[in-house]
Amino acid sequence: MSGATLDLFRTGHCRHPERSVRADGSWRSAVFPMFAAVIERAGERCVFDPGYAPRFRDATRPFPDRFYRWLTPTETPPASALYRQLGALGVSASVDTVVVSHFHADHVAGLLDFPRARIVCSRTAFQHFISRSGLSAVSSGYLKRLSPLDLADRIVFMEDLPRAPVASDLSPIEETRDLFGDGSVRLVPLPGHSTGQIGAVVTCHDGATRFLVADATWSVDALERNALPPWITRRLLGDPVAYVQTWKTLRALAARNHEMVLIPSHCTVAADRHGVMG
Repeated sequence: MSGATLDLFRTGHCRHPERSVRADGSWRSAVFPMFAAVIERAGERCVFDPGYAPRFRDATRPFPDRFYRWLTPTETPPASALYRQLGALGVSASVDTVVVSHFHADHVAGLLDFPRARIVCSRTAFQHFISRSGLSAVSSGYLKRLSPLDLADRIVFMEDLPRAPVASDLSPIEETRDLFGDGSVRLVPLPGHSTGQIGAVVTCHDGATRFLVADATWSVDALERNALPPWITRRLLGDPVAYVQTWKTLRALAARNHEMVLIPSHCTVAADRHGVMG
């Protein structure tokens, strides 16, 4: 098995009450950063969720998309866009693959900055995204203006990738797909928060394993304390039954495999433990 490198980049943040994402949280406004992950292996570069970009503000000017901005006020400085941070490192043009965990706007606002990359997502996530428009799209967390016009032509569905053997390090997860064919990046269904959400298990060069769990939890602390989001949050954003099942799976995995590092997309603690580039 070939190893990979994994770097995290902060692409902006939004604000909303902590209580909206964990039942034991405060009603005070809290900052939720969005971390994009960049994976390199065997000369290829992959982005897992490009995150926020300044165009998010323009996309939320008209109605009904403006409701998204009102509910989650954001800050997306131009320099924080992932492609600009990669450009400062001289590698922005060499992104071969973008994995989209789900199509919520805070995860895909930067997608237009990588026009030559193949886009990997689950079939169910894509079908749900394209089936929504107007207020239905916004209520699902989607901003259609952030979608590339050639999205359908560039999609590779996770379900069409080769199955990877589910090693004991991932128990009780039952299905993984091999992104590069060498076991370095395994894609995992994580339904519940959003239709068709997926995560990525990255085996690094040093032998460490990092699990990018997207929004299956907003923080490792909440998962460790079993502080689920309130029912209304689970209901509004996705499938509350699937969310709880995925939550239980991740808790069981964390209890069985203490060496694996779980990295939620908005968790400062997990990002700081791993190290943040931008």
